[in-house]
Amino acid sequence: MFLLFVCTVSQNSNQLSQTDILCQGEVLKDFFKEALIMKDFDHPNVLPLIGVTLVENYPSLLLPFMTYGDLHTYVKNKMSNPDVQHLIEYAIQVAEGRSKP
Repeated sequence: MFLLFVCTVSQNSNQLSQTDILCQGEVLKDFFKEALIMKDFDHPNVLPLIGVTLVENYPSLLLPFMTYGDLHTYVKNKMSNPDVQHLIEYAIQVAEGRSKP
């Protein structure tokens, strides 16, 4: 299973939504520029980019499946209930992922 970053499609096909407009022109160019950068990520705290695909004609990033979801969802989930020590460890890992090795 994989995660997809998807630009949503307008419910009304006769009218362009704000998302439809954002998925054109410069934003689309920036999307692919970011994907080209992501393909070279090589860090244990950063998910690798598997590929780029189209979902209903919208570009999407293909990422590995995360069993517990993204970090934000995991931390907010009452079942996971991380303590302060774990939250600090997560923050350090995020910072390490954002820095160059």
